Amino acid sequence: SSSDPGDQILVYQGALANPSFVFAFDNTGGWEASDPLMDQYSSALPPGLVNGVSAVSFEHSDSFWYRPWYAKSAMLETLKEWMVNRNRFKTTSTSATRLADYVAPLDGFTIRNGQRGDNTYTEYIPGTAPCIILTGHDGDLKPIEINDRNHGCSDGQGGCDWSKTCSPQDSSNCRAATPNDENTQDMARRANDYFEGYTGHTCHLVVNRLARIKLDPNREVEEAAQFDQTAIDTYNDFHAFADLASQDIENNHPCGAGLLVDFHGHTHPEARIEMGYKLSSSQLRGDDASVDGLAYTSSIKNMPTHKNQLFSEIVRGSTSMGALFELPTAINASGYLSVPSPMVNAPAEGEDYFQGGYNVETHGSQDGGAIDGVQIEFPRYLRAQNFTMQEDMLIAFAEVVLPQMLASHYPAACDVLGGTPGPTDTPTAGPTYAPTPNPTPSPTGSPTSQPTEVPTPNPTPSPTDAPTPGPTDAPTPKPVPTDPPTPQPTEAPTPNPTPSPTVSPSPQPTEAPTQTPTSSPTNSPTPQPTDAPTPKPTPSPTNAPVVTVDKYICTKNEPLPATICADGSPAGGNCATANSNNGSGNGGKKCWWAACPDNNGPATPGPTSPPTVNSPTTPGPTPACGPQGALCNLFQNCCDGCESGGPRSARVCL
Repeated sequence: SSSDPGDQILVYQGALANPSFVFAFDNTGGWEASDPLMDQYSSALPPGLVNGVSAVSFEHSDSFWYRPWYAKSAMLETLKEWMVNRNRFKTTSTSATRLADYVAPLDGFTIRNGQRGDNTYTEYIPGTAPCIILTGHDGDLKPIEINDRNHGCSDGQGGCDWSKTCSPQDSSNCRAATPNDENTQDMARRANDYFEGYTGHTCHLVVNRLARIKLDPNREVEEAAQFDQTAIDTYNDFHAFADLASQDIENNHPCGAGLLVDFHGHTHPEARIEMGYKLSSSQLRGDDASVDGLAYTSSIKNMPTHKNQLFSEIVRGSTSMGALFELPTAINASGYLSVPSPMVNAPAEGEDYFQGGYNVETHGSQDGGAIDGVQIEFPRYLRAQNFTMQEDMLIAFAEVVLPQMLASHYPAACDVLGGTPGPTDTPTAGPTYAPTPNPTPSPTGSPTSQPTEVPTPNPTPSPTDAPTPGPTDAPTPKPVPTDPPTPQPTEAPTPNPTPSPTVSPSPQPTEAPTQTPTSSPTNSPTPQPTDAPTPKPTPSPTNAPVVTVDKYICTKNEPLPATICADGSPAGGNCATANSNNGSGNGGKKCWWAACPDNNGPATPGPTSPPTVNSPTTPGPTPACGPQGALCNLFQNCCDGCESGGPRSARVCL
């Protein structure tokens, strides 16, 4: 804290007796050049720092207190920007308010090694565990050179014009959600800090720092950036970093598979933690047998393949993410009510629920790959009302939910606790085994800003003031544009740590850390389940091959091949070219094609774009699996999996 004129807050590395200054600010209104200073009310510019750049002086305030729900680890450039952001600090002379709501940053800040996007509005911090955390809806920057996003304009054919100058705007059919999901960026950073403190590992972290009114990376690029080039570049960097993290896990981690979680926030009156797996409320309301048949269409399609588990158990059983959130915590005996979970299998009719958006659809395993994706929606009381519960919940996520998801549903090489049994009660305070394959910089203090045992006034998980209805985020998943710009970063991030800042480094694990091999696993998990359900069986003759016919549906969102076969029209005519908008009007609609079984004779000649593929001679209701080089979206499954990354409509079978 800074209680008298002349006090400073200094960020430095090295020994206290011989510090190397990184950043500083004071509250005297200006740095003094005299040395030595003449009185206690003056502040000297620390050696090596530049006034107004790496050293900032504020007008006098009685006290500075850092808001405890804000993160204290980031790349150095981000930490410097935080130091001059007065919103992150409290200045007050009222000690009661100060002590109740704010804390001094006594344990310092942690510098993370990472990489920024070309325009610095994205941040990628590589991890050492087979997990990825995305945060895209709580950016803290609002550059004036990017015009604010607006509602789009209806084109009269079910589509939207997202140019910022269109008129008249249609807030009903072309609504652009612009409020931030408050505090979810800091929650994502702190969750990763707690995860490191407990396991010795970090997840890969991808951060969009543009406010949602400037960019929404959980949408297709037209709606997300509304044709602003700086916003488009940031969007491309964000998704390229997510791809880079996925590739690192698949190619370099012994697990070869992993879990991506996308942090969001909602204001639904039910005030539950919502997990979105790309399954609708009505699908989740089905019985277990029905849910077991939905793995192939979810964003965690690959998860059941590792241990041959029932999909309903993964989604809402005793080892599901919802069940783990509902375990007792340090201050909450009933845990945090979630959906889907054993307590709440599915949202009831009429209840709001976010099933997962563009990020988990694009970077999850729905279309292939070994990285599963879950969208986590936190209720308002855990984001902006009860900060004691917020910390408790984030610690539970880092010490129980995420480690046990990796241990219960993935190969043994994914277990960040080294086979430690799952908790049956309140989680313990520290790891039993903490391997550190690629050492991260030691924090200036413990990453956990407050103790895990918090005074317990027996709070209940429900907010004192019920969150107001009206979601801040209504994901409407859509197919990736045929050619969206997704440039990869020009240089892979380096995992080498920066020198450790001094002031009480974190305790080291009692066992020596071991170096995780970088070689790829010898037995990679199969990206598709072997028993994916198939819609509407139409038995074929056993002695003759099944003839296929090309069908299409003209819509903006890409349907499943089975849907096209059931409801589509014969190819040709108005929809002569696959994956284009000819004959479909404007607003992003396209001709979505599929090769479908034809029981009425030879296949109808198709256009030049998609090939007609014969089904196998074995009786079966689905089209043949896609051969190597074929477009993935023409088949329900590729024979050997679909490539990950890039536009969905352009991915090919491996």
